[in-house]
Formats: sequence, C-alpha cells, structure tokens
Amino acid sequence: MMSALLIASFASLQSPTTQSPPDSVLADSVPAPLTVTQAWAAGRPVAHDASLAFRLGRPLLRDERLALVVGAVDLAGFATDEGTTVTLHLRSARVAPGSHEVIAYSVTETAWTELGRFPVMVLTRGGFESMRVAPSATLNNVGQLAERTSALETPSPRRTFQDFTGSAGVQAAFQRRGVTLETQWNVAGTSEREQALRFSERQQAAPLIDLADFSVSLRGGPTTLSLGSLTLGQQRHLVQQFPSRGVTASVARGPATLTLAAANGSSIVGWNNLLGVSDGRHLLRTAMLAMELVPNHPGSLRLETTVVDGSTRPNTGVARGAIVDAERGGGQGIALDARTPGQRVRLRAEWARSRLRPARDDELTDDVTLVPLGAARGNARYAELGIDVLRQRRLLSLVTTDLSVILRHERVDPLYRSVATSPQADRQDNGGEVALTLGALGVRVAYAASGDNLGDVPSVLRTENRQTLTSVTLPLGQAFTRIPRLSAYLPLLSGSWGRTHAVADDLPTNGDFRPVDLPDQLSTTADASAQWTLTRWRVSYRFARSAQDNRQAGRERADFATDIHAVSVGFTPLAVLDVGVDATDEQQTNEELDQSQRLRRLGVAGTWQLTRLAQFSGGYTATVSRDRPATTRGTQADLRAELSHGFDIRGGADGGNARGRLFVRYQRLSAETQQRIDAVASVLPPGRRLRWNVATGLSYRVL
Repeated sequence: MMSALLIASFASLQSPTTQSPPDSVLADSVPAPLTVTQAWAAGRPVAHDASLAFRLGRPLLRDERLALVVGAVDLAGFATDEGTTVTLHLRSARVAPGSHEVIAYSVTETAWTELGRFPVMVLTRGGFESMRVAPSATLNNVGQLAERTSALETPSPRRTFQDFTGSAGVQAAFQRRGVTLETQWNVAGTSEREQALRFSERQQAAPLIDLADFSVSLRGGPTTLSLGSLTLGQQRHLVQQFPSRGVTASVARGPATLTLAAANGSSIVGWNNLLGVSDGRHLLRTAMLAMELVPNHPGSLRLETTVVDGSTRPNTGVARGAIVDAERGGGQGIALDARTPGQRVRLRAEWARSRLRPARDDELTDDVTLVPLGAARGNARYAELGIDVLRQRRLLSLVTTDLSVILRHERVDPLYRSVATSPQADRQDNGGEVALTLGALGVRVAYAASGDNLGDVPSVLRTENRQTLTSVTLPLGQAFTRIPRLSAYLPLLSGSWGRTHAVADDLPTNGDFRPVDLPDQLSTTADASAQWTLTRWRVSYRFARSAQDNRQAGRERADFATDIHAVSVGFTPLAVLDVGVDATDEQQTNEELDQSQRLRRLGVAGTWQLTRLAQFSGGYTATVSRDRPATTRGTQADLRAELSHGFDIRGGADGGNARGRLFVRYQRLSAETQQRIDAVASVLPPGRRLRWNVATGLSYRVL
C-alpha cells in the first residue's frame, strides 16, 4: 500500500502548475479559493509522534483533495479529514527527525495549486532536535605459534602465546533549543596484565579493562562547559597543550572570551579520579582571557592573558621508591597575535613570569630539621615574526617567485620553571629562516644561535652554539614541462648541507676547569639525492656524509666521519605485484683510533595482491660488516614472509571495506661474527646466532 501511495504521489507531482478553469464555467459558479492555515504553535518543535492539524477556509469539494508534501512525498494518505480540519499523523507517516517543510496543495484532475508552506521541527524520540550516536568496537590479537633459537641466542620469555586487546567507544551528540551536548567515551581492554593501561602504576592490581579517555561538552550560546580529557593553555613557557583530565568553563561576551579550568597535574587514565580534581596536592588551575582587539576583523589582533596556579607531585610506580613531595607555584603570561589582511605579516609574542617553590609535607619531615628552599622566580619571552615578502610574483616575466622570512627570539631566565611545563632554563636563542621559490626550484636557509649562563656566573661554563642548515629541491621534470618526452625521464633533485659549531665562551674561574675540558666541536652534514618516477619503474640514489671535527685542546684527532651510498629500484610489472631492491654501502671512520668499519646491505622486498582480500608480502635482507684492521667480520640475514587475508563475519566483504584482517608471519634472523686476535693470529671460532618464529595476528572492527 505504501509503495502504491508513493508511486501515485510522484506521478501526480509531474504537473505541479496551476491551470485555469475552462472558459465555459461561469464566474458566479466558481467556489471561493481554498486556504490553509496551521493549527499548531508556529516556531515550536513537535514530538516525533505528534499530529499536525491544518485548518481549511472551506470544506473540500467533491473533485478536489489536499496534498501534504514533505520532501518529494505526498503524505496525505496518513492524514484524516474532519470537515475543515485535516490532521497529519507523524507517527504513521514516520517523518524523520529534523527540520522539514510541509507544502500544502489543492489537487484536482487538471491542476496542483500550492496553498502554503509550513516549516516544522520534528524532535527525536528522546525529545531532541537532532541526535547522533555512533558506537565503535575493535578486537585485536597478536600471537606466536612457535619459536626456536640457537644456543647463543636468548629465547623469549614466552615461546608461544596469544594476546588479545580490544577497545570500545561511543560518540554522541544531542541538540535542542540552541543547546548542544556532545560526549565521547573510550574503553580499552587486554588479556595480559603487563599491557593494561595502569600497569606501571598499579602492577598486578591494574584492571584488565579500563577507561582510556572521555569527554562531555555542553554548549549553549556563548557558554561552554566541558568535563574529562582536555588540553590546557597556549603559552609555551607557562602552560602549552598540557594533556590532562579536568573541568573547563568558557564564556564569550562580545570580543572577549574567559576560560576557567581545573585539571589533574598530569595525564591520567582509569575510572578513578574521574573528573581529575579529587587530589588537591596534584591539581592545576588556569584562567585565560582572550580579547579580539579589532572585533570587525577577528584574528587580526588578539591578546591572551593567562594565569596558572597549582601544585604537582611526581607520579611513581608501586615498585619504585621515591620521596613524593609536591611543588607549588604559579605564574602569569601575556601573548599577542597580530596578522595583516591576507596574513602577509604575522607576529606571535609571548611573555611569562613564573614562581615555583617546594611544598612542605609534615608526613615526610616528621621531626627532621630541614633547610627550606626558596622559591624560584624568573621570566621567559618568545617572539616570532613572519613576512611574506613576495607572493606569486613574476620575476622578469619568466618564473613565479615566492619569498618568505621568519625571525625568532627566545629567552628563559636561569632557574625558570613552571608548575605545568619545564622549558630549558638559562638559555637564549635567536634565529630565523628564509624560504625562496623560483618556479620549480625551492631553497630554504635556516640559522640559529644559542647561548647559556645568562647570569654570567664566573664559575659556570658558558657555551655558544651556531647552526646553519641549507636545503634545495629541484624537480627537473617540472622545469622542462614544455618538453614532455624529456621531462618524464628527469629526476627530482634534492640536497641539504648543515653546519653546527659548539664552543666554550671562556675558561670559568674557580670551577676546576682545565683548557682540555672546554668543548670546541664542529659538525657538518651533507645529503644529496636523485629520484626518478616512471610508469612502472622508480629509481633513487642518495649520498650522505656526516663529519665531526673535534677542535678541543688535546683531542684534535678525536674526529669521526660517516659516508653512505644508497640505491633503490622499484618495479611494478602488474597492478597486483610490486618488487623493490635496496642496496646500501656505509663506511664509518675513527681518525683518533685509526679504525674504520664498512657495512654493505642488500635487501629485496615484494608485495603480491593475490585476490581482493588476500595479500602476500615478503623480503630478504643481507648485511656484511668488516673493520680495518681486519679483526672482525660479521654477517646478518633477515628473512620474512607474511600472508594476510581480509574478512567480514557478516559476509559480503571486499578489498575496500573488509572489517577484519588475519595474518600469519614467518621471520628468520641469523647472525655470524668472526674475530681475529690480531691481523696475523688464527681465526677464533665463529659465533652463530639464529632465531625464527611464526607469529599470527588479527584485527577486527566489530562496530
């Protein structure tokens, strides 16, 4: 019956235009125009099982009827006619919750005449305007069917095992009358106690199934209240993205937003301390006031003021001994964000002042006389300025050019520390970077300079660090796009060069330092690579060199260098088959000991998509190492093979949406080391190590 009604409704909708009555009909015989008005309160939501009454200006004629269309379906079959009142029963019509528009038509054999449109909000069964509940659940298994080891190899604690882990969660959102409630809960479980979420804290008492995280957020107009897992703060030296569990409340009024929060002093899991605020000695309280100084252009000039207060205690495991004493402190911070229209100029400036002092604990001190430590106070500041000097500018009408500059400054006073974060104190950093794009060519140059001992303490060693990094990328194929046959075979070239110099500023006085103790080290790195990507082939070559030049007095020969040559070739002969070969030659040199070690590595790997659901992958890697003088020679081999298959216990799975995957993996590791007492003496008996195992795994998305 429902299908027939829908077919008839859609067929009748093919001619929605109004037709004039025949000329033969006299004007005085034309009935009064039909009118329709709604009989329920306008603008108020209605229940999902409510009835909507429509009042007619006159009774329906014998050759006309009233159509009530929602979307593209005429629901008049679910309405009752009582003279001048037509009632639509939502429960029978099964109108989905949400905003709808009921369009009333007068329908005759020759015309559909629209009489009015009536918006209606249909609530869910729970009385909400909208409701969304999305549960999820996964099951995972990792196991080992067999393992064998040689005499020199230490076997695993468990040769065979099957471990199961799983997670379940739910996300839900409800809305009514401008108020939104959102919540999320995630629970994790395991079959092995050592993998429990709180094993490090409670050892064998840790529950196998525990709460991983949760959040509840209630938002209405300018006010938001949140419970559960959260992150606090946006100031790097005071409190920045601090993960914890607690309570926050936020109120926005015009260009100002005030956020208050109380949270646990560290990240926690589990059902205990659900809100995160039950331990007053391990609690953080923050307040942040954000102001849009130019309300008409949000984000162009924003001022944030943050206040932090609280105390924290070290979190130690049950098997670890420690004196657990709280640290109390607080601080204030100011941050300014400024951006020009189009964000060509961007500024972020922060200043913070913090105070931290150890808390007194009578349970620990008892009758012992202790000398109290004074509070540590200090300031910290940070600034970053970014400027886009050129944006998509044509240079000499040849290439498109982009040029951007970033400058940074950071200073943290000696002994500075916040109760919510621990930046490196007694340090000042200055630096910046320049990024240039010329067509396909990209160049980036970065520089950083840092120093410590900002208080100029004569007996403390002061060091200076200077670091420079330059990188270049050039996709030759994009540079020669006008020659398609040539550009397809041209590589992507990239390279980088870095230099770091760490040196002592001066010899400290009264610090028992000798000239040989003063560091002076220059480190350099160089890297160059070329990559070709063709239809079925991919080839790459990479050269890297790193060197350490020790200029410290008395240790001038304590230098090291490493050279690496690497080649990679990949081939995809079929859409379901991919094979790759990698070769590496690495040489390490120790000039102080006049020694060198050379490693050569060759690996082959491949993936074969057997069916839409089944896949086989495997690989073999062989490594040979030798040193100079020839006292040690080692070989290693790694063989692995894995067969995996996707499945869905409900049936109908294909390669794109299989809910689960099962795999079986075989791995064999072998190593042999051959040593000589010296370059002339006979070879010692080789040491051979062997380990192989068969592992299994399962992952299944239940919901």
